[in-house]
Amino acid sequence: MKKLKVEKTGCWGTINGVFQQLPVGYEFVATDVPSAFAGRVSVVGEVEEQELEVATPSADDKTAEHADTSAKSKKAK
Repeated sequence: MKKLKVEKTGCWGTINGVFQQLPVGYEFVATDVPSAFAGRVSVVGEVEEQELEVATPSADDKTAEHADTSAKSKKAK
């Protein structure tokens, strides 16, 4: 994985779920330099492979249910 930095305009991608032109100076991680970005980005460094951990509520976690019932009780008043 490589950390890339946009050096020239003309690179498009998604930032926070919005497809847009990447601003000059924007840094992102990619497996390799995309061919469309050649000459427009520079390699800033290498990034080790990262593992994502996703939290899911357990069966005995009632936090979401408590929030839901309190909203219902407020509506009832």
